[in-house]
Amino acid sequence: MKIERKIIIELLKYENNNKVLELMKYNPNWIEILGFLTYHRLAGLTYEKIKNLNVRNFDYPVYLNTYMINQSQKIRTYEQNKWINIISNELNKENIKYVFLKGAILNNVLFEYGSRVSNDIDILIEKKSIPIITNVLNKLGFVQGKYNYKTKTIRKFTKKEIEESVLTRGETAPFVKKTNMPEIETIDIDINFSIDWKPTDNEIVNDFLNNRILIVKNDNIPIFSLNHYHNFIELCIHLYKDCSLIDIIKKRKVLDLYKFVDIYYYLKKYKMEINMNTLYEIIKKYKLKKYIFFALKYVTEIFPDIKEDELENLLKKIEKDNTLNTIYNQYNPSIKMKTNATINDIIFSYNVIDKYK
Repeated sequence: MKIERKIIIELLKYENNNKVLELMKYNPNWIEILGFLTYHRLAGLTYEKIKNLNVRNFDYPVYLNTYMINQSQKIRTYEQNKWINIISNELNKENIKYVFLKGAILNNVLFEYGSRVSNDIDILIEKKSIPIITNVLNKLGFVQGKYNYKTKTIRKFTKKEIEESVLTRGETAPFVKKTNMPEIETIDIDINFSIDWKPTDNEIVNDFLNNRILIVKNDNIPIFSLNHYHNFIELCIHLYKDCSLIDIIKKRKVLDLYKFVDIYYYLKKYKMEINMNTLYEIIKKYKLKKYIFFALKYVTEIFPDIKEDELENLLKKIEKDNTLNTIYNQYNPSIKMKTNATINDIIFSYNVIDKYK
């Protein structure tokens, strides 16, 4: 592995270590490293690592750029959390079951403010609650539409577009509200009613919502999250979607490393709370083997320090070879593309789709 790649992986390790300082003796290309970390939305987290390793050991541009990104992301996270509190307060009044997903939760339980950036706020609800939450968000000034960063205007979705989203996807058409802040011009809300990308409201959603846990914020507004098992599973399914669907890979060009980091950090922090035998029973119950195997197999290849006997045993139980190195057309799974590249080659590539045939 190139020295630059080694440094990136070591910088992102959950436990701080001095191996990065040892590797820096080989005069790495910091422009390449900084570009990669910025593109994969990991510069803010890198700043936290640099602080712990002493900023004086790093080139000033590396420190300055990661610091500025971290501080900007911190402002962004505070603003998003302000709206998480407001929305939570209103949803609690309506007595509907909901949880926040992904960055909305991870920024409050796993990462320091500024370390992780989120595009939007993801909420999981039952499909039947769509009219209620739509009404709540409309009253708060959110509309279903897309923001144009050039014209600074929102194009509202048509009634047909809104209906088609519910019929063809596992989420509603997104909600958006302008803020007039330079660090975060809009607050974007994604309402999910499915754990995957299919437009179904099934048993797994109801089960996950019935077993949600409470997170109390500083201002005492109750915030709900999935429990540790379900949260971990949702992160894995989300990763599988973004790494295995042809259309998404073509559009994004890269597999975002921060999504692998989310799962890696989550396992590291909550390894005492997540029993692998219990996790296996949940995976088996809902037929989720391919999603979890896909995510864990790749995460352990990128970050081998996560490997432990219990995790290795789980991988053997749920092994699904046909899920690796294969991407699909989401509307016609018989259309497939395959690659012989390793996950490390894939994540460090720009035109990822070129790796597949």
